[in-house]
Amino acid sequence: MTPFNNGYISVAIAAVFWGTIGLFVKILGGMGLSIEAIVFIRLFYGCLILALIMYMKSGSYFKVDLKGLALLAFMGVFTQAAFNLVYFKTIEVIGVASAAVLVYVAPVLITLLSRLIFKEVLNPFKKIGLVICLLGAFMAITGGRMETLNMDQKGILLGLLSAVIYAMLSITSKIAIERYDPLTVVFYSFLFGTMAISPFVPHEDFMMMFSKLDMIMLSFTMGLVPAAFAYFSYFRGIGQKIDLSIVGIISTLELLVSVLIGRLFLNESITALKMVGLSLIMLSIFISQYQGHKVNKKLV
Repeated sequence: MTPFNNGYISVAIAAVFWGTIGLFVKILGGMGLSIEAIVFIRLFYGCLILALIMYMKSGSYFKVDLKGLALLAFMGVFTQAAFNLVYFKTIEVIGVASAAVLVYVAPVLITLLSRLIFKEVLNPFKKIGLVICLLGAFMAITGGRMETLNMDQKGILLGLLSAVIYAMLSITSKIAIERYDPLTVVFYSFLFGTMAISPFVPHEDFMMMFSKLDMIMLSFTMGLVPAAFAYFSYFRGIGQKIDLSIVGIISTLELLVSVLIGRLFLNESITALKMVGLSLIMLSIFISQYQGHKVNKKLV
């Protein structure tokens, strides 16, 4: 198999790994951990594993100047600790599938912010894609029932807030990756995110997560699969000079995996209209990438 094909497979593996986040949140929450503790687990163990990978590759990955450290600290506090906290809260309130759908409203915000900040061209295909994405998100969340907007107001608002923070992550990551290796960016953002969330983790949760072997193993797996390995696989893929416009399309596997996990393992309902909405979101990403070859690199 050629490196060309291997690159796409690596990106697909990363998307599948990211799609498992909701399952870990539900399982660890069911074991009695707070959302703050689950955020800490993902960032803490992910940080440790990435540090080991970076050390084995080259010690130079840890070198960052003060200006870069300030940017990475901002990313860690707001786009890692805050994003994970809000996103996991969304999963707790409205479920894995709906939370994942709402985060995929972020491309709308990313496109608009990219237009304002980086002066990127908003071509007709992107405009059509944005409209279809919003329509798809509305159908996927409501299932065609307007009363859902009233019943799940807290969850929907949390989901939209997570999309806003995720859009901020994409913008700041684009700036950071111009100066540092992606692994360096992710490691330090995880490190500062861990430091930011630590004071909010209940004391009893710390005792629980480091005293029970089953929880330690599950926590380590969360840091390994949807954190360290997902990023490592993703950056390994895009490092093989594959077409980034196709990478954006392959990444939608995360949304599909999240929805399937919600249905198969967590007994979340998926109506026909919700499936139509999900299909429209995926279609919108295909359309918006049709005439472009630049995709924002994803960092969750």
